[in-house]
Amino acid sequence: MQQNMHYGQQNSLVARMENALMRKRRTIS
Repeated sequence: MQQNMHYGQQNSLVARMENALMRKRRTIS
């Protein structure tokens, strides 16, 4: 269970980073 929670936190963090990258790409292009 702990591993699952950690994985979920990591997943959300990666999603936030991806969203930020997408926003930067949109502004650049």
